[in-house]
Amino acid sequence: MVPSADQRAYPDGPFRTVYARLVDEGFVDDRETRGLSEGELEGISWDQGAPRDPEYADFLRCMGAGSGRTLAGETVFHPAVLGIRQVQRRCARSSASTAT
Repeated sequence: MVPSADQRAYPDGPFRTVYARLVDEGFVDDRETRGLSEGELEGISWDQGAPRDPEYADFLRCMGAGSGRTLAGETVFHPAVLGIRQVQRRCARSSASTAT
């Protein structure tokens, strides 16, 4: 759900200022970004088994589903962030078993 340019409303929070500056400086085209809904944010919290950091949640609300060419290929976007907890657990088990 991306509002039209004249209806842009970004959540108040620490990342909003950073995001506005990225747009103003031309690093981010806000027509290409998509933030996450509260439901999607809850899904990330459930998947990761931990509450979201407020600054990270602000980032996800502004551009958590993608940002066009900015940060292209990074794994900070939804749905790539889903499953991180399971991967971490597998890595920890693997490290523990090779250390013994």
